Amino acid sequence: MPTLWLPIREKTTQRERLVMIPSAGHMDKSQLDEIIAAEKEKTEAQLKALGPKPIARFSRKEVGQALREFIMYLKRQREGTGNKRYY
Repeated sequence: MPTLWLPIREKTTQRERLVMIPSAGHMDKSQLDEIIAAEKEKTEAQLKALGPKPIARFSRKEVGQALREFIMYLKRQREGTGNKRYY
């Protein structure tokens, strides 16, 4: 059963979604065209309702650095929470 994966992009909001049409290989061309047109119209309406993509507030480099610092903080916390005995 061949499946058709159809990427649909909404022009005004620049959002994209991948739509799956199962058993596309067993359909007539006219039936497949109707399904593609209906799915495209429905998906574009859904994407338009979502609005524009949110603008990233931090760069990928800044996010990576913050995650590294948080991981180091967690490591220090784990190392410091053992049952240490001071004689």
